[in-house]
Amino acid sequence: MASTNSTTNLQLSQFGADDTPKWLQDYNGDMAKIDAFAGQKGQVGGLASLDSSGKLAQMPTAAEVGAVASTEKAQPNGVATLDANGKLVQMAATETGVSNGMYYQKQPDGTAMIWGERETTEPVPANTGYSNGLSITFPFAFTATPSVTATAQADTNSGSATVHVGAVTTGGVYFHAYNGTTATRKLKVYFQIIGKWK
Repeated sequence: MASTNSTTNLQLSQFGADDTPKWLQDYNGDMAKIDAFAGQKGQVGGLASLDSSGKLAQMPTAAEVGAVASTEKAQPNGVATLDANGKLVQMAATETGVSNGMYYQKQPDGTAMIWGERETTEPVPANTGYSNGLSITFPFAFTATPSVTATAQADTNSGSATVHVGAVTTGGVYFHAYNGTTATRKLKVYFQIIGKWK
């Protein structure tokens, strides 16, 4: 008769005191199970195997375990880094705000932008150029003279209104206004300033 009991995993024969082994059935069947199990080496869901150096042959690649390039350290959506004390280094936040009606944004890399709109202090007479202008002080100083762009508001008056960038420093800018319309009026200036704050 076959064995009364069997092992848990491979179901190999385990004979009791009253069992009579049938070698062709029991022994050969057990050997076939062991051989089939050994054939799972290096297979998906099977057994890991070692190479000739005794190291695991089925080592996963860096990408398979979620490793990322070192260039992604301390980058947005990248990998956090630790300081010399083993504490988490946080990314510097982008600073945004409003100052005297001007919007600004200061990036961690030192880039800064200011934008907004202003009217000339006094009305600009009709068909005159550059007699009246607009002076703006930045909410913070740039490390070098920033790049400035500006445009005048379009309206329904006949003629044209333009604005030119005048003197630019690290702390402010002066705009020259030209009113080519038939009506004396204040001119609205839209501006954008980009530079380095550190």
